[in-house]
Amino acid sequence: MTLRSATQHRSDQTLVEKKSMPTLSDSAATPNYLLLEANVPIGPTVRSALADDTSLVVYGFSGKPAYDQFIASSNRDLRPYPLTKGYLQRHSAEDSRQLRLVVVDASNFQQPTITAVSMASALKAQSDSSAQIETPCRLHLQSPSGVYHLADSCG
Repeated sequence: MTLRSATQHRSDQTLVEKKSMPTLSDSAATPNYLLLEANVPIGPTVRSALADDTSLVVYGFSGKPAYDQFIASSNRDLRPYPLTKGYLQRHSAEDSRQLRLVVVDASNFQQPTITAVSMASALKAQSDSSAQIETPCRLHLQSPSGVYHLADSCG
C-alpha cells in the first residue's frame, strides 16, 4: 500500500466511523417526568403504520427547565409527574408490537419535529442511571391537522 492509498484508507475509515457515531441530534437527556392533564398522561396524536388505537405516546421531560418551557407555551392546566420505572415497566411489558413512545423535551404542542424513544429504552436508561439516551424516533407535524407522522421505524 502506498503512502497516498494508506492516507486515503485512513480518511475513508474515519468517515465511516463518523457516520456510524450518533450525532448530538441523535441523543437527549434521559426523560424523568411525564406531562399530566387532569391527572392523565398526555402526548401527541401519532399516525404511522405502527400506530393504532392501542398506541401510547406521552410527553416526557428531562427536568424542570424543559417542562417549564412546554407548560409556558400553553394555557392548558398541565403539570409534570415523575416518569417512574413502574409506569415504564407496565407499558413496556404490553404487546411489543404496539407503539409505546416517550417524546423527549418537546418545547410546545406544535413543534414541527419532535424526537422520541421507546418506553423500553427509557426504562433501560433510567435503570442504568444514564444521563443521555439515544433518540431514534423522529415525528413530524402534519399541518393543519396537528397530527404527528412517525418518520422512521424507531430502531
